[in-house]
Amino acid sequence: MDWSTLRESDANALAADFHELLNIKVPFLADWILYDIKDKIDPKQFGNRRGTSIVHCLVSLLDTIHTGIDTSGTFANLCTIDFSKAFDHVNHAIVIQKLIGLGVDRSIIPTLCSFLSQRTQTVRYHGTTSQERSITCGVPQGTRLGPILFLVLANDAAQMTENRWKYVDDLTLLEVINKFQPSQLQSHVDYLTTWCQENDVIPNAAKCKAMQVSFLRTPQHPPDLLIDSASLEIVSAIKLLGVIIKYDLKLDQQVDRIISNASRRLFIINKLKRNGVNTQDLVTIYQLYIRPVLEFAPPVWTSGITKTQAETIEHIEFQER
Repeated sequence: MDWSTLRESDANALAADFHELLNIKVPFLADWILYDIKDKIDPKQFGNRRGTSIVHCLVSLLDTIHTGIDTSGTFANLCTIDFSKAFDHVNHAIVIQKLIGLGVDRSIIPTLCSFLSQRTQTVRYHGTTSQERSITCGVPQGTRLGPILFLVLANDAAQMTENRWKYVDDLTLLEVINKFQPSQLQSHVDYLTTWCQENDVIPNAAKCKAMQVSFLRTPQHPPDLLIDSASLEIVSAIKLLGVIIKYDLKLDQQVDRIISNASRRLFIINKLKRNGVNTQDLVTIYQLYIRPVLEFAPPVWTSGITKTQAETIEHIEFQER
């Protein structure tokens, strides 16, 4: 082809065909796997999926709670599930079996097996390196494939529970019931516990939390939830994906946390400024370390804060400028 005579319209068409080809058979295994399983991923999985985020997950969860308890006489019970060293305990045989079941191209399975097998690890401390030890489970962290392989492993977790929200290894279960109805949340937890046993995943009951959201005049006692005979702690507030959700859905703890974290980092900027750091570097520090604190997941909490809380946050931003 004589590239010098290529018309702009032809070049655009060729580029479009090239990008379409890349979308179908990209040379990166992570994208290839996601393409093969994109229609089979749990729709309640909000992590490592294009077009979804922490904000989508939390907005969906809070919308379900608000909508559910808006009916007279109803309240919500929820629990957050923590998996013990989730990425380090991935069973290689199980995740490969699930990849095949989800329809991943068989030609890349040997490559994935090679990626997971014959791995070793060492520890270096003060110049001394330990002996190598073979790794028989887990996925390498810091890689694109690691989170995706865990996503595949957890794809069918809690599928019998309609009100479930996943963000990679974070899982939240919810029920919205009438005050005259018995709680069914324990049965959902039991189903998840069985799934954990079948998939060689270990739930960390000590870090799992339970909370009730209720505006009833006579609050119901939160259900006593068990995982492997261990009772889940009943709390009045849960930090979920970086946002604090309280039993009364007020956001004072979330706002206090934002203000506290931003103020501490603002002190660092002021100290750097007094030591002669130039303005451009200060702006970069602000954009990297302070602004993300003030603007993390704003669609989740900004509509529910008071005018005073909003002004306090704006005052911090004004100080930074």
